[in-house]
Amino acid sequence: MKRKARGTYTRAQLEQHTELSLHLQRTNARASHLLLRLARLRPGNPHFKSLCAELASVAELLTLDTSFCEGIANNHALQPFQRIVLTLHTTCTFCEENPVLNSSKKHDKTFGSLTIAPTWAVQLTSLTWLMTRIRQDIFGNSPSPPPEMKKFIRCLNGLYTAIQRQRRHLARIGTQKRPEMAVRFDDSEVCGRCGRRYEP
Repeated sequence: MKRKARGTYTRAQLEQHTELSLHLQRTNARASHLLLRLARLRPGNPHFKSLCAELASVAELLTLDTSFCEGIANNHALQPFQRIVLTLHTTCTFCEENPVLNSSKKHDKTFGSLTIAPTWAVQLTSLTWLMTRIRQDIFGNSPSPPPEMKKFIRCLNGLYTAIQRQRRHLARIGTQKRPEMAVRFDDSEVCGRCGRRYEP
């Protein structure tokens, strides 16, 4: 059973996943364009085979980029934060006058969760609908397509597999739970940053 993507990720991982997801969406748009061009051709057209070959390459690229996204989702840097406590406290006069000397450098890395654009799922739904329509237009209700259409069938199968793999990845990311937030007030007599006592 695959582990769900509920971890916390570094800034580099988040940026890489965002870049890959944008590239996937651009490639999905390219697949839609090729499908629309195929819909205007008949199987006997000389351009039909070349478009099928290009669409097959696009499907392979989609599968590859989705694999990279899954790899990032599986390699989260930390265990997920279940609870985040925000502590509010005042600052002593010394820290206010010397902000650079007392600035905290412990959190120099930004951590977060993977996010997805809402349009991504809509794009996959549109692609699936378009593939179904083209399949129906070309084959109709025939249970046995002609032998010369085998490459086209493999092409559609490859693209459909790539789309379904993206759907599974989006579903995994969608299961992430937001951590519980809590706020507490620090009423101690010493500064929370430097440890000096507050001046009266």
